[in-house]
Amino acid sequence: MIIRKELFKEGEQADGCCPVVITINHNGKSRRVGTSLYVKESAWNRTDALINDRERDYLVKNEILESIYRRVAGIIQSFIDRKLDESLDKLLEPFINEEICSTNNEPAGTIHDTPVHKDSELCFVHLVDRKADASVSHNTRRGYEGFRRYVEKRFGKGPEIVNINQDFTNRFVSAIDEDYGKSESMRRFMISRYNAVVNFGRDSGLIPKGVKIALPPYYLLPANRNLTGEEICNIFSAFNEAIKHDPDVRKKETEALGLFILDIAFQGLAPVDLANLKVKSLNFTTLYAFEKNPRRYLEDERYRREYDLPENRLRVVTLSTTRKKTGRPVVIVASTIGIEGFIRKLMAGKKDDDYLLSCFNPSVCYSASQRQNRLANYFNMMARNLNKAVSKYYRQHNLGENRRITFYFARHAFCNLVDSMDVPRHIIQNMVGHRSSVLEMSYLRPITPWQQAQISHTLLSRYFI
Repeated sequence: MIIRKELFKEGEQADGCCPVVITINHNGKSRRVGTSLYVKESAWNRTDALINDRERDYLVKNEILESIYRRVAGIIQSFIDRKLDESLDKLLEPFINEEICSTNNEPAGTIHDTPVHKDSELCFVHLVDRKADASVSHNTRRGYEGFRRYVEKRFGKGPEIVNINQDFTNRFVSAIDEDYGKSESMRRFMISRYNAVVNFGRDSGLIPKGVKIALPPYYLLPANRNLTGEEICNIFSAFNEAIKHDPDVRKKETEALGLFILDIAFQGLAPVDLANLKVKSLNFTTLYAFEKNPRRYLEDERYRREYDLPENRLRVVTLSTTRKKTGRPVVIVASTIGIEGFIRKLMAGKKDDDYLLSCFNPSVCYSASQRQNRLANYFNMMARNLNKAVSKYYRQHNLGENRRITFYFARHAFCNLVDSMDVPRHIIQNMVGHRSSVLEMSYLRPITPWQQAQISHTLLSRYFI
C-alpha cells in the first residue's frame, strides 16, 4: 500500500492551477482522493510533497493537505491492522462515509470532480473540527475543542457551511459580547478563533469565494510579563535566602525559585525546552578570552600573565538544544555564578540520559497529549510553589503585595535585563532563538561563546555578588 500527496497535472484548469490529490496504490490499482486544493505547478514542491511559498496562504493550505492525508492514511491503516482482505474500491468506502470522496469505479489516471468535503452536509462545528485537525500543535487543537463546546452551547451545530454569512457573524459577535464583555482577553481570544475558522473555510474552498463576510477586528495584546528591576531583585534575594536554609533543595519552594532563576540564566529558555533538557546536555567548563597558544604560553611571560588574568577566564555551563516552538537551534553559554550548586543538586543521582527536571520519565513513551498534560501539571505545580515562596519573602520583609508570576516571565526577564545592558538586539534575538534577518544571517558575525559568557556573567553578577 502506497499513499502519497501529488499534483495531478492532467487535471489542469483554465487558470493554470492543478488539483492536489491523495493517490492510493494497492494491489496494482490506483485511486485518487480530491482535496479541494488547486495550485500552479510552480507552487508545488515535488520533493517534499508540499505547497511552497509561491502560493498565497501556503502554510494554511499545507495544514489542510496534511490533515486530509492523515485521515486517509489513518483509515487505511486501520484496515491493514485488522488484516482485512479487501479490494481497493471496498477499502475506499469508509472515506465516503467520512465525507471524503474517492474515484471508485473510474479507471486509474482519472480524478473525481467532487471536492473532498461535501459542503451541503457540513455545519459550522464541522468546520471547527477541520480546523482543529489541521492544527499541528496539541495545545492549539485543545483550544479549538473548547471553542467548539462554546459554539455548540450557543448555536448547536451552527449554520450549514454554505450559509455562513454576515448575519451569523454578527450574531456570533453579539453572543461573545454578551458572554465575555467583562473579559477583553477572552473576547479577543474567541473572536480570533472564529476568524481563523472562517478564513480556513475560505482557503479550503468550503465557504464559497463569492460570500462576503466582514470579519470582526480583534487585537491579541501580549500579556504583561515584564518584571521590574525591583521584582527581579526580590526573586533572586528570595532564592538566596531559601538556598541558605535549604542547601539540599528538599523543599519545592526552593526548587521553584531555583528553576525560575535557572530559566533566566539559560537565556529565557521556554518551559517545554527546559523540561526536555537531559543531564548529558550540560557541560561545565572554563572559557578563556582568547585561544591559548601553548608555545607562546611557555616562552612569553607577559602573554602568560595576561592569559591567566581572572577577568580573562569564566566558569560556565554550556548546552545546545532546539526550540520546540520554532525548531530553531539554540546555543546557551551561562555563567555559573550562583547557579552551579543548584544545577548539581538537580543532577545528583541521575544518569546521562535522565532529564534534568523531574517532569518526564526517560523510560516512558508518552503520547503528545500525555506529554503536554505532564508539562502543564508540572509547571503549574512549580508556579504555585514559586508564588508561595515569593509571597512569603514579601511578607517577611514588609514589601507589600506581589503579583502572580509564571515561568514564562523568565524569558521576558532575560530579554529585558540583557536589553538594559545595551546588548544589540540581533544578539538578543540570537540568544533566545528568534528568527534571524537576512542581514544577521549573511553579514553580521555570530555571537561567540565568550561574548555570551560575558553577558551572562554581567547579568548574574548583579544579583549574586
